[in-house]
Amino acid sequence: MPHAAITDLLPAYLNGTLSAAEDWHIRSHLEGCPTCRQALAAWEGIATTERASLAAVRTTRDLLAGAWATIDASAPAPSPMPVTFHWWQTAQVVLRQARLLPPVVWVASLVAIALATYVAVEQPGHDASLLLAFALPLIAATGVGFVTEPEFDPLLEVARSTPIRPSLIFLSRWGLLYGFDFVLSLVGTGVLAWLSHQGVWDIATLWVGPMALLAALSALLATPFGPFAASGTALVVWIARAFSPADGGSLRLMQDPLWATNPPILLTAAVLLGLAIVVTERRERFSSAR
Repeated sequence: MPHAAITDLLPAYLNGTLSAAEDWHIRSHLEGCPTCRQALAAWEGIATTERASLAAVRTTRDLLAGAWATIDASAPAPSPMPVTFHWWQTAQVVLRQARLLPPVVWVASLVAIALATYVAVEQPGHDASLLLAFALPLIAATGVGFVTEPEFDPLLEVARSTPIRPSLIFLSRWGLLYGFDFVLSLVGTGVLAWLSHQGVWDIATLWVGPMALLAALSALLATPFGPFAASGTALVVWIARAFSPADGGSLRLMQDPLWATNPPILLTAAVLLGLAIVVTERRERFSSAR
């Protein structure tokens, strides 16, 4: 096994998710490679810090639970604080995932959406909004497919080694990047609407629903098939709706009510995202059992 491949697999080795053969190869390589041993020690330090941070959160939770139990014993009315704490703990996990996401993800989304906005602004008339609405869902679908898989983000393996539910890690990463792309897309839409004297919502309805649908589809397919297959499938689905056999197989950017922002599109996106959560949970349980 090449040295570079072993370096990339060190987080998975630390997390215990490799096959027996891969585990043996890496263990044998570590015996004679001080560089890889140092890299493994660095990953162990990151994992230890992550677990210690989570343990501190759990300790605080236990202290609060004991305090509220004492108060509840003397007060007839139940306290709503445990629910409030649950959301606070969830927010802590989300913020931690924001720090763990690779910086290149944020930069790539910013550059891609800025470029799509620039190209759309240069187009004449109604074609500008159609071009922007065509590009934005693809950008979001590509990004979320890569941040939900450890193949291109080794720090995801470290996050999965903690007791945090895999579905919460998945939703945190998906929601962070999707929300980032959504806000940038609204900014680009506002710029185009201002320069072309169109309504912001008139342009946004062309891409809000499809962006949610393709991002959910990409997240669902990335878990079992990988980010490249997920992004490619989203691309094929999105291009297929603009493919016109009657015009000799050319691509035509047109406003299609079936692919706009409507209840069926949003409901389908919600169903696909729910399936992605289920697939993520089952995959982690299978990996732990193995």
